[in-house]
Amino acid sequence: MPRRILARVPLVVGMLVTTGCDLEREYVRVENDDGPGMKAPIQHVVRLAIDVHARTVVWTRDSRDARGVESRRVVTYGGRMGSTCEIPDELNWSCSVFDQNGEILDQLEMRDGHLTRFEGGETKDFQIQVRIWGRRF
Repeated sequence: MPRRILARVPLVVGMLVTTGCDLEREYVRVENDDGPGMKAPIQHVVRLAIDVHARTVVWTRDSRDARGVESRRVVTYGGRMGSTCEIPDELNWSCSVFDQNGEILDQLEMRDGHLTRFEGGETKDFQIQVRIWGRRF
């Protein structure tokens, strides 16, 4: 019985998407090293607001560590000096933040729906999750 239910999940998700339900994409990354003031494992959940016409991306990252400590960081990329975005469409784009010498400090990239972030000399990959009516799949 559980296999039949799991086999129908993609069909149900597809139906919900086409009917215009409350669907939101989230991108998740788990870090297994302690962070500043946080104890591993640390789960980061990222939501994006992409404005193709203004060429901006708002990155909202909610983090929670093993002890339940939570933090939120909101950054707007593009639309200002030292930050640019190239956004052909919502599933393929890149944004960069440069220092005064033109070196990349921070870079987000979405390719065919796969999100990566380059920061501090390290590239970090995120896994997609779909949220429907407040539940993650």
